Amino acid sequence: MTAPIRLVLLPGMDGTGDLFEPLQEALDPRTRVDIVRYPGSGPQGYDELCLLYTSDAADDTPCVD
Repeated sequence: MTAPIRLVLLPGMDGTGDLFEPLQEALDPRTRVDIVRYPGSGPQGYDELCLLYTSDAADDTPCVD
């Protein structure tokens, strides 16, 4: 049996990641899917958004991003 994999999906211009939900449902249930959603307000620069991703990706699960 292969180890579960983690898939990190970054949203498009709408910032919600809603379009990834059908993909998430179609994937193997052992696949950990993290859909990053941008905040609706506040700073939206690279530094702030990068913190969202790196805090979500802080464990040791193999990751495809």
